[in-house]
Amino acid sequence: MLGAPIDELVSAALSLPDFSDKQVFFLIDEYENFHNYQQQIFNTIIKQASAQYIFKIGVRELGWRERATLNRNEQLTHPADYARIDLRDQLTGDRFQKFAGRICNSRLTRLRNDYPDVIASIEEALPDLSEEQEAHLLGVDEVSVKILRELPTECHPELVEFAKSLTPLKLFFVKFWAEATKESVVSLLDKMLHNSNSWETRLGNYLYSALFTIRRGRPGVRKYYAGWNTLVKLADGNIRYLLQLVHESFRYHFRHDGAVGEPISADNQTRAAQDVGKGNLDELEGLSVEGARLTKLLLGLGRVFGVLAERPEGHTPEVNQFHITDSEAETGRSDDRAARLLELAVMHQALVRFKGTKPIDEADTKEYDYMIHPIYSAFFVFSHRRKRKLRITTEQLLGLVEHHRHTIREILAGQNRSEIGDLPDQLSLFEAYFHGGD
Repeated sequence: MLGAPIDELVSAALSLPDFSDKQVFFLIDEYENFHNYQQQIFNTIIKQASAQYIFKIGVRELGWRERATLNRNEQLTHPADYARIDLRDQLTGDRFQKFAGRICNSRLTRLRNDYPDVIASIEEALPDLSEEQEAHLLGVDEVSVKILRELPTECHPELVEFAKSLTPLKLFFVKFWAEATKESVVSLLDKMLHNSNSWETRLGNYLYSALFTIRRGRPGVRKYYAGWNTLVKLADGNIRYLLQLVHESFRYHFRHDGAVGEPISADNQTRAAQDVGKGNLDELEGLSVEGARLTKLLLGLGRVFGVLAERPEGHTPEVNQFHITDSEAETGRSDDRAARLLELAVMHQALVRFKGTKPIDEADTKEYDYMIHPIYSAFFVFSHRRKRKLRITTEQLLGLVEHHRHTIREILAGQNRSEIGDLPDQLSLFEAYFHGGD
C-alpha cells in the first residue's frame, strides 16, 4: 500500500502523450539524513516498486544504516533489488581530474562571453609548483646562503664547490639531515658526493617532508598547497570540495587585484585552501547531533598530524594516517563508542577510510586505515598525500574528544615528539582550546 500512490501517479503521467516514451526516475539525495525508521519505509517502497519507475538514491559512505523493510525479515538484496554504484570507484585515477576539469573549463568558457581575456584553462589558472619552486617561495634561498657562509674555512675546496652546485632546497636538506642525525654538514656533503645513489633515495623519501620545516614556527604561510593537481588531491573525489577550492582561489585572486588573464598565485591558492578547510570545520559542528564531538576529534587529530609534519627529523616522514588498535584498559563499551564516532566521522567526511591489509568487514572499524580528509590538510598543515600511518588506541581516539590536551601529548610522546607552542596563523582562533585545559 505504501507504493500505491506512486503507482497511480506514474501510471497517470505515462498515459499522457508527452510522457508515453519516457522513463521515470525518482532522485533521492542525502539518504543518510533519514531516521532509521524512515529508511525502512523507503526500503519497503523500493522493494515493492513497479517496473514503471526507478529510484536513484544518493547516500554518503556508511549512511545507509537500514537494509530491512518494515518487515524485519525482509532485506534489500543486491542485485535483485538494487545496484550499488560507488562514485569513488567510478572516478579513480585521473578520471575525477578529467571530469572536474571539464566542469571548470566549461565555466571559464561561459565567462569568456563577458570577459574575453579570461585565462584559457583551469590548469593555467592554477599552476603547479615544483618542490624547488615552493622552497624558493618559503625562503630557502636565504637559508642556503647562510649554510654556505657557515662552512668551516678548512673545508676541502671540492666539497665547497659541490655544496655550491646543489640547489638551495637540496643544500637545506643536508642541513636538515645533519640536525636529525647529529652529524656535521661537511661530513654529510662528503657522503653525498661519494654515494649519490643512496642520497637520491633519501631525497625521494624525505625532501617533500623537509618543506614543512623551512618556515617552522614563523608567521605567514608555512607550507604551500597550490596547483590544479594539488587541489584535485585535496578534494579527494568530492566535486563540491573542488569547486569550493577553485571559487575561493579566484575570490582571493580578484580581491588582491589579480587580472582575469593572470594565473592565481600560490599564496592566494593556499589561503583559499585554508579557508575552505576552516569553513568545512565550522559546518561540521552542525551536521549531526554529535557534530561537536566530530569537531573536537578533527581538531585533536589535526594538531597531532600537524606537529608530526613540522618535526619530521629523525622520524618516519609524512605520517598522516592512523589505524585503530586495542589497549589493555579498553572495554567493549568504549570500543562501541569509538566505532560510532568513526562511523559519523567517515559519513560526514571528517575522515576518509580505506581498506587495510586484511580481508575486511564493512562494520569492523579496526580493519580499515583512516586519514583526516585531505580538504583539511592546508588548515592543519600536514601532507595531503596518502603515506604512512601510526597506531591509535580506541581509548586515545575517545580521549581526543574528552581529554584532548592530555591525549594529544600522549600520542605525540609515543612518536617521540612534544607539542610545539606556536600554532600556524590560521589556527590562532583555537589557541585557548589547544593551550587551555581539557
